[in-house]
Amino acid sequence: MLLTILLLIDLSSGVHASPLRISNPLTNCLNDHIVPQAGRNLPPAEIINNAFGRCYNLMEDWLSRYSPARRQQLRQALFDYYIDWLVQIEQHHKLPK
Repeated sequence: MLLTILLLIDLSSGVHASPLRISNPLTNCLNDHIVPQAGRNLPPAEIINNAFGRCYNLMEDWLSRYSPARRQQLRQALFDYYIDWLVQIEQHHKLPK
């Protein structure tokens, strides 16, 4: 019973996973190039496109197992995630203290 509960907890933890909390070569590369730029008054899309360019080989390796349509969906999902994250950081920095 305890083993079943632990397995369910472990499996469910990935359901709401954040790229900022996942550790693999692609997300490490993206985070290394995106996180330090947060809050620096650069357009979020520019930050992300730059990171995607620097992490291109890792991105292509990760996406290679998927169909072209799915690759585009996954790229867009990562892009959207990081846009949302950077916008939230930007809004947080603009809050009155």
